[in-house]
Amino acid sequence: MSKTSAAIKAMKDRRPSKERIIEALRAHNGIVASAARSLNVYRGTLYEWMNADESGDIAAALKDIRETTTDVAVGKLLENIIKGKSEDIRFYLRCFGKDRGYVETEKVEVSHSGVIANINIETTDPNEAAKVYQDMIAGKL
Repeated sequence: MSKTSAAIKAMKDRRPSKERIIEALRAHNGIVASAARSLNVYRGTLYEWMNADESGDIAAALKDIRETTTDVAVGKLLENIIKGKSEDIRFYLRCFGKDRGYVETEKVEVSHSGVIANINIETTDPNEAAKVYQDMIAGKL
């Protein structure tokens, strides 16, 4: 048996139970790198074990753990909104207030051939504003 084959077999032999993997993921709030460290393996190894789980139980547990963490984060966000923290209020409105007209406005000043133009771009995505700006410069608009 080659050294590589022996190393792979040793890794498979020390694979923890599905329950232990889920327990590690839960203890680390779904952060795979931290869970892997607690199991004394590389993150990639833990992903391999998760992908090899034909039942899908580990992936389902990870999804549930991350949903719970997201719920906690939204709860904290709402607490901060109630406290009047303006940055959190703006974040909430950017994400959930779009249907009420809350959008990011990007003001761009363009100088081309000596002509300066002020342009307002309304978007919910700053990357989209940058693309519009680049298209304008390239003469695509």
